[in-house]
Amino acid sequence: DLDLHYQAGSSAAGTVDLTILLDPDANPWNGNEIEIDAGTVARTGTAAVAFMEVPVATGATPPGTYRVAARIADGIRERVLAAAGTLEISATSPPPEIDPATVRIEGGLMRFTVLGSPGQTVRVMAATDLEDWQEVATMTLGAETWEFSDPATASFPARFYRVDEAP
Repeated sequence: DLDLHYQAGSSAAGTVDLTILLDPDANPWNGNEIEIDAGTVARTGTAAVAFMEVPVATGATPPGTYRVAARIADGIRERVLAAAGTLEISATSPPPEIDPATVRIEGGLMRFTVLGSPGQTVRVMAATDLEDWQEVATMTLGAETWEFSDPATASFPARFYRVDEAP
């Protein structure tokens, strides 16, 4: 959430437009800002300052370093308030998963393809009862797939598998 303190309008009557922006270059006037929220807020007049918490959802914003800014406009004037620091948005990888079309017993071993993102560290967990999960393998992916095979397949009459991102 963004804590926003603002002052707007010569009187407290009416509203002003508020737009929350992410700006990659600290120039809020060159048109490359990314709008992440917009709405109206109450005017404060010259004798008051308002405070509000603005929930910020960066959504599909590309990874990078941004300045957070708020643009306040009353139809005649426009002002931009910028936070002193920057916000770093990093890429997130989707959670790894087992490709269900590849699950099979082959050569006496349980085999399947793990889907993930290159550089992501994933682990295969196994259980005989869906409660007591044990890690059976960990791999840092060099590609989007990993062909997993369980050498302990013959040791269990039944076994369940899941994958997750390793901590």
